[in-house]
Amino acid sequence: MIAEHVDAPVAVVEVTPTFERMEVTVVWLNDQASGEHSSLGS
Repeated sequence: MIAEHVDAPVAVVEVTPTFERMEVTVVWLNDQASGEHSSLGS
């Protein structure tokens, strides 16, 4: 997988519009993101 060879956080972001809001899913694909996901939503 390419994410294993990159020295930066790699993620897949899925945005799903619903009737009342937007739902967001973030999936980190490598270990470079450790600690990074804790800042989401701030």
